[in-house]
Amino acid sequence: MFEINKLYDFTTIAPTILGNSFKKLKVFGITNAVDAIRYSDIHNTNEQILTMVGNILPSVSTMTFIIFVNSDGEKVVLSLDWIDANSIQLITKTDLQITAIDISNIDMESIISVLKNLGIVNLDIKMINN
Repeated sequence: MFEINKLYDFTTIAPTILGNSFKKLKVFGITNAVDAIRYSDIHNTNEQILTMVGNILPSVSTMTFIIFVNSDGEKVVLSLDWIDANSIQLITKTDLQITAIDISNIDMESIISVLKNLGIVNLDIKMINN
């Protein structure tokens, strides 16, 4: 389901406690409760979730935990049982570097406009004057 060093989007079963949705979290590790407790108060979190969703979760000691790293470099620890399995989406991405030689400012504006119209908004544009 989750693979180390890959990015995922997903929602949780207890949005008011855990947060509704997570975007582009990178899997740092997959572990058990003994290790996960070093990063987070998993027992308290599970108790809070149980009061919200009822007694439908297994014991914390038998849960599998995913240690994620968010875009700020902070670790986020979640049990697989706290994640909506139907919402998990692997994020695949590719960076594309293009060098356009001898273009005018108008050409540059047109290229940027076309890229944005295609939905590509995360652009790193550097103008190099010769």
